[in-house]
Amino acid sequence: MENNEFKIDESLLLDGTEKVGDTIWTVQHGEHEISITEEDRICIDEIYYTKLGFKWNSDKYPSAFKRNPFVSQYPKLMEVSDDEDKGYFEAEVLFKKDNLFWIKHSSRNNENMHIYGFEFAREIQPKAPEFSEEQIKYLKEKFNVNV
Repeated sequence: MENNEFKIDESLLLDGTEKVGDTIWTVQHGEHEISITEEDRICIDEIYYTKLGFKWNSDKYPSAFKRNPFVSQYPKLMEVSDDEDKGYFEAEVLFKKDNLFWIKHSSRNNENMHIYGFEFAREIQPKAPEFSEEQIKYLKEKFNVNV
């Protein structure tokens, strides 16, 4: 690959599962809903694409994507961890590269900043509610349960 060639994030490529009504992004139309799906192609405003996003019978490179490949989804507040099952904490993910999610971390006085890569990132998960001692006592009495 030449240095000036734009590399598409493979997660943005169509995978052939898109259906009528799904919104995708095309070079020709921007965000648009799929109007027709056939066995081997999809259609948006009378322009046909292969199920993998190439303009029908004319594209060397894909021109239909799951979302706009020229707009970064980062920075983004996410939960990151080195263990897929535990230890997630909130951090601002700056970018994804080499299968790692990269965050910055500063010391409390902001004198030293470091960049760290984590293997796993996910959308922020809802937190379990926290109850005060008064609320716990009330719940125990009202429902006769141990909280």
